[in-house]
Amino acid sequence: MQDWEVEMKDSQGNTFWALVSTQRIQFQGRECLLNALNNIELRKRAEEALQHQAYHDELTDLPNRAMCMDALRRILSRCERKSMPFSIMFIDLDHFKTVNDELGHAVGDQLLRQVAQRLQSCMRGGDLVARLGGDEFIVVVEEQHSFAALRDIADKILHTVEPVYLLCGHSVHVTASIGISTYPHDGTDLQQLLTRADNAMYRAKTGGRNDVSFFTPP
Repeated sequence: MQDWEVEMKDSQGNTFWALVSTQRIQFQGRECLLNALNNIELRKRAEEALQHQAYHDELTDLPNRAMCMDALRRILSRCERKSMPFSIMFIDLDHFKTVNDELGHAVGDQLLRQVAQRLQSCMRGGDLVARLGGDEFIVVVEEQHSFAALRDIADKILHTVEPVYLLCGHSVHVTASIGISTYPHDGTDLQQLLTRADNAMYRAKTGGRNDVSFFTPP
């Protein structure tokens, strides 16, 4: 017996998923194939919803930490094969805790949603934009980019995040600090690159916030 999951169309042209089963049987002394078709559209939708939930942030619908790490491993492998660089931009909102403490978590959640939308709006469709948790985001930029070009991209992110947010009757202003590490210039190990982008971000914060810092060795 063999089973296949196939996408089909009904008489109205609507697509649906079906499970097609085939089994050899004896019928009136002859060997035949018995085919059965079961509509599994609801099951497939439930599976897709669970898959999406496992790999996307519930609040912003961005890729979550798990999906981000999977994507970064694929990017690293691809760039190793092609001898191509890529850069990790570690983004942390400035004074987000103050917004949460003074205006409440509902406003904080709305702020994170809108920051996520702004980040997506200023990046190319193929660039990875993910939320690691809290007010921490990651943007990954592939292909060849000079430090000046990376600085321009990071400045664009800062300028996109900075304008006032109107949230639940409040005008909220936040900025961001960004740290950047680049493969293979700053390391060839994924965890090392993430740590160095994070360290560079903290240097941007200690330097006054609302700024960009590239990783530099101590």
